[in-house]
Amino acid sequence: MRLSWFGPALILLLALLFSCSPENARSSSPALLLQGTAAFADKFAHDDAFFLQVSGVPALKSGQTYQGWLVGPKGILNLGVLSRSDEGKIALSWASPTGFDLVSAYTGFQATVEPAEGSSRPTGPIAFAGKILPLGVKLFSQNGEAPSAPAPGLQSQTDLASEHAGMAQAAAQLGNWNEMKAHLEHVVNILEGVHGSKYGDYLGTGVPQNPGDGWGARTYANNVAQLLTQDSVLSSDALNAEKNFQTDAEAVEKTCLTLLKNFKKSQIKTLLPALKTQITTLKTGPAAELYRLAAQTLSFTLETPS
Repeated sequence: MRLSWFGPALILLLALLFSCSPENARSSSPALLLQGTAAFADKFAHDDAFFLQVSGVPALKSGQTYQGWLVGPKGILNLGVLSRSDEGKIALSWASPTGFDLVSAYTGFQATVEPAEGSSRPTGPIAFAGKILPLGVKLFSQNGEAPSAPAPGLQSQTDLASEHAGMAQAAAQLGNWNEMKAHLEHVVNILEGVHGSKYGDYLGTGVPQNPGDGWGARTYANNVAQLLTQDSVLSSDALNAEKNFQTDAEAVEKTCLTLLKNFKKSQIKTLLPALKTQITTLKTGPAAELYRLAAQTLSFTLETPS
């Protein structure tokens, strides 16, 4: 009778020992939770770089490795073997050696399990992957009548207008008024595009002079803002930035047209410094803000396949 407790106690002891065994401890430990983000970005040129940060990546068997690939409508690009840290983290920073616009060909990423030496093409299962949303593709891929994708077109045409404003100032310093006027016409027409209301021949050559792509920075700005309204988070900021862009572009054009239509040497000392300030404000302010907002659509989450 005194040993009646022994049976239940023994069962409890065995249960405790089993639960503390190494094999069971490993099976009951929480699994690694994979978390990761990736993004296309600018380094040497538009959309020529790719970055990713991933944590919670499981260790692989001996003789295996993770390998990264960009994937999209134009095929697969090998990013090489991915190095995993002992903490289960993978980081990658890759830029095209030729400055190639990656988003024009690739819209997503995948990591596959490959032999330790790597592979020339994906052969193993996908470990984790992700892709940019359709909005990002629209903002950074050329489509339709426009000669460039909306976001890169906005930046390139604004930069070009700024360059020609600088050329106008350099020509004025040399007293070359005809060259100065030519660059001022360029600024207006680059901003306006061929369909703009102020696009025109201000030099009397019979043909409007425009070293831009013809679409117009102001049109690109509107295109970017309208696309960004599809994102509820970015919409308000995008519309405000586009409004400021149009206001600042109008100020730049007004200064250029004053010198083109009613040229007086006495105006040079005040109007050209004003133009420099205005074009800098346009480039580093609303143009940069619109591009920054657009670039956010090139980031995406990495997940394990379902």
